[in-house]
Amino acid sequence: SFSVKIEFDRKMIVDGFFHLPGIYYLGNLLSLSYLATYVMSPDEAGLYYVGYRAAAATYVLVSAGFEAVLVSSVAGVRRPSGLGGCFLTLGLIALLLLYVAAPLVSVVFGEAFSGSIRPIRLLALCVPTFALCGLGHTLLMAARYERFGTYVLVALLAGGFGLALSGEFLFGPEVTALVPATSSFIAMNVLWAGLTRFVPRDAR
Repeated sequence: SFSVKIEFDRKMIVDGFFHLPGIYYLGNLLSLSYLATYVMSPDEAGLYYVGYRAAAATYVLVSAGFEAVLVSSVAGVRRPSGLGGCFLTLGLIALLLLYVAAPLVSVVFGEAFSGSIRPIRLLALCVPTFALCGLGHTLLMAARYERFGTYVLVALLAGGFGLALSGEFLFGPEVTALVPATSSFIAMNVLWAGLTRFVPRDAR
């Protein structure tokens, strides 16, 4: 005979929540911002969907190096010189690529989606700030300040969704498309201020 016993380790579950990667919050911010457009501006939602998906896919590529940063940073608290500049450069390159490639949407999806060019370019603005938000959160996790990083990103998600709803209601989908970039810019500064306060580094 045998018995099955199911147990829940509360500490492990809580620690797991505080170790969710930054892309979880940033990706959901894009999804919630699009949800505001989908509900309040359904006629334009299809055109903006392409922009939100393009921004999300590009950010996933930019953030691919975060796991390597986490692994290499866990051994020591100090940050390598120029790491922030490296990811900022990647984010800016991704922004420029989306801006230049935006007209291809009418070739890929047809002329009916030519109206997606502007949404793609607006949403591309969030990629550099997302990159620095994700990097800051990753470095805080490596330095065991994951709670601070999580609180900042939870506030970003909640506040960004509130701004998206307000922007959509008052101004329309174009302003909503700028919410991820503007709200993540604020969160980026808070995260890096926390790094400056809590975590020593070799050079700025």
